[in-house]
Amino acid sequence: MTSRGLTQRQLNFARVSKVCIDIIKLPLEDILNIFIKPTELIKNIKACQSLLTGKFRLNQDQNTKCCFNSTNVPDYRTFVVSLLYKLIRNLCPDPSLGPTNKWGKTPTKKDMCVVDDIERIRHLRNESFAHADSAEISDDDFKEFWHEAKCMIQRCQQFTTSRGCKTDYIKMLVELERKHLTFNEYISCRKRSRAIYILGNTRVRCGETACFEAEITLEEDVDLPVSWQRDDGLVTKQINIDDDKYKGSDDRQLQIHNVCKDDEARYKAVISRSADVNISSNGVYLRPMGEPPCLEDLVVESKTEQLYIHYVFRVLDNSPNVKEIKWTQNASVLDLSNDKYHGGGLADSCIKILSPGEEDKGEYTCTVSNAVGSVSKSVNLDIPSAQILSTSNSKVICGSDTTKICKTLARALEQAVKDWGLPSNPNPPIVTDNASNMDKAGIMFKTECHIKCYAHTLNLAVQKSLKVKQHTLLHKMQTKEDDSNGVNR
Repeated sequence: MTSRGLTQRQLNFARVSKVCIDIIKLPLEDILNIFIKPTELIKNIKACQSLLTGKFRLNQDQNTKCCFNSTNVPDYRTFVVSLLYKLIRNLCPDPSLGPTNKWGKTPTKKDMCVVDDIERIRHLRNESFAHADSAEISDDDFKEFWHEAKCMIQRCQQFTTSRGCKTDYIKMLVELERKHLTFNEYISCRKRSRAIYILGNTRVRCGETACFEAEITLEEDVDLPVSWQRDDGLVTKQINIDDDKYKGSDDRQLQIHNVCKDDEARYKAVISRSADVNISSNGVYLRPMGEPPCLEDLVVESKTEQLYIHYVFRVLDNSPNVKEIKWTQNASVLDLSNDKYHGGGLADSCIKILSPGEEDKGEYTCTVSNAVGSVSKSVNLDIPSAQILSTSNSKVICGSDTTKICKTLARALEQAVKDWGLPSNPNPPIVTDNASNMDKAGIMFKTECHIKCYAHTLNLAVQKSLKVKQHTLLHKMQTKEDDSNGVNR
């Protein structure tokens, strides 16, 4: 009877996988613990030249698992079969562990000592699981595997139990034989049924580091070289782990720094057994997460001798933070360290332009960027100007040195209020055109009400109808200006 959703051949494969992944490494853990306690492991490794520099030298990942450069005590439960086999073969001194057909050789049916079964575990796992060509096993092959595994587990149980170990491998095997496996468990087993398997988080936010680890299930007497490949669907390219992009990578892990959209691809590891024989891992598809920042339209605000460009940006969920903001004027980068500019940074909400003049006219562009990309917004500034009578109708740019002129106008208004005996707290309303200098003069005059825009027409009409002469101070200013320009009266 099969588990729901699985064919008998798929169920056979799933059970074989469970044995190879969860059960047959347990006797190896106990055997290593019988002869070498975890607290003594590092001392024994340091005394074994073959594990340090020889044929069976431990790789970086194996040294880490053994806590070689740490004061921690290693946990044998985290060791994979290849590491357990290598340590037992090189460190366990008991002559009774010597295999009948030598280490590394496939035992015959007559070879029944415990190390023959250690070699048999290695061989059975490689042939039935790590080298499986498909994710299905026929009934005949399954029965043969199950019989051999059961006999092997029983002999290992007898050996470890007689030396005080409590783990019941036989019970676990019986329970697995009766268990109804799910389709998800089958899929998980199928993914792990390779000589090399890589795993890691495939959804990484742009700007962060992606890390994939390679777990080698192939039991070999020597370490085999592992390389990393990138497949974008059209081209498969071998990765150079010496590049800064992959700094810190080795044959057991691939690190991809500062992940961006261009890194989206399928990655896999490859074991090279010889020049002509390569074993590929499963592929993992990296999906960089995040979007470029959002930037709202720029808003311009004009104040006395200052211009403000306001900006607002934000980032969407699961998107990297803004890392840079840049300003340009007519495509030239603004030097924000110049005293002319205030703000304009990541922590600000506006850029302030002091005393704007003709040279400040043009297109201003704000660009905000994160690890995904950038977005820009622009605004055109046409610096406002005013025609001031007292400067011979020359054009004066708002924000330039017109303060003296505005003060003079304000004082003239104050003198008129005094001469005419008008209330001065507050000063009475005034009517002017909408020129910038008149606007500033009205502020300095502290008028109760400043009526602008249509004042020219109204004022001229009233003056002509009442035949009002210019106020003495204003008349003197005009006369002086005209004389300096050679105007005949």
